[in-house]
Amino acid sequence: MGPSMNQPLVLLVEDSPTMRAQMTSVLQSLGFVVDAVEDGEVAWQWAQTMAPHWLLSDCDMPRRDGFSLLAAVRQLPHWRNVPCVLYSAEDSPARRLKARQAGAAAWMVKPVMRQDLLAVLAALGIVPHQASETIA
Repeated sequence: MGPSMNQPLVLLVEDSPTMRAQMTSVLQSLGFVVDAVEDGEVAWQWAQTMAPHWLLSDCDMPRRDGFSLLAAVRQLPHWRNVPCVLYSAEDSPARRLKARQAGAAAWMVKPVMRQDLLAVLAALGIVPHQASETIA
């Protein structure tokens, strides 16, 4: 069963299994349905036929990084208006500019903290549906 109107779908792209599990937990606790994939190439295959409500992607991954993934999906008509957030452990003005040029709506620095994610989502007009208060 797909996401309901009350549970927006987020595509999470993260190559670290530990980070992917942690981010999935946080996103689910906010009421999002999460489709988590391990790299930009898998995400690119996913994106050919589907579009999430929004995308959250690491930048530094094998096979296809977040920058090239975002530049590619922005060429797909059904992805043109999807808010995309890129994040990385490395932060610099050049990387932020590269993210903007690829089509990112926002940039975050690892570790991605829940309160920072909420602030970015608010700025993008994405309203979490906090489905569970018991998940930290």
